[in-house]
Amino acid sequence: MTYSRTLVVLAKSIKKGGFCIAGKDIETNNWVRPVKDTPFTGTELCNLSNRTDPIEIFDIVEMTFIKQNPKVYQPENELVDMNVKGRYLEEFQIGHLETLIDGNQKDFLDLVKNRSIHKDNIKGLNLQNSLQLIRISNSNDARIIYYQPDINQNYFKPRLKFNYKGFSYNLPITVPTIPNLNRRIEPKILENAYITIGIGEEYRKNHYILVVMLKEIDLT
Repeated sequence: MTYSRTLVVLAKSIKKGGFCIAGKDIETNNWVRPVKDTPFTGTELCNLSNRTDPIEIFDIVEMTFIKQNPKVYQPENELVDMNVKGRYLEEFQIGHLETLIDGNQKDFLDLVKNRSIHKDNIKGLNLQNSLQLIRISNSNDARIIYYQPDINQNYFKPRLKFNYKGFSYNLPITVPTIPNLNRRIEPKILENAYITIGIGEEYRKNHYILVVMLKEIDLT
């Protein structure tokens, strides 16, 4: 039997072949990662009954699911019923993001403390979730940097460098609104921002930790 959930979307990540999205159930505050056999295309993210625009960060949407589909590295996966259109409800108010911050009991960064996890080690972590929303400020020394993947490639990819609970992170940013550039620019300092961290699928025998949502907050 299918069932519905109402989610506030807190992650939209570029992946080969399309996008990955995730959010929190507004009733339980639990993470849910809608999945299907292949990544979501831009057209599929427009599969809403009452809006033609694609699903974006901070949208509150109702979606229909077939079953839970957990994986060791992504325990919150749930299989979407693609035969049922989703429904856009409203936009989540950014001023309320603090209420969605994950507590320490869901702090997978405390378990990982690295940029990646080898596929043979991830089961031993016994992950309760593979997504985490945190807030960063001046004390985290956070900045977006751009690097050249290979000297023969003419583009620069974004990464987020920051400190968190005494550890330094340097993570790829896979957010569509922060694209690759054709030149290196000066690091962008982030004084106040909310970010969602997620664990990606296996790539070259590792699961990499990614920045899958980044929203700067203007406190002035």
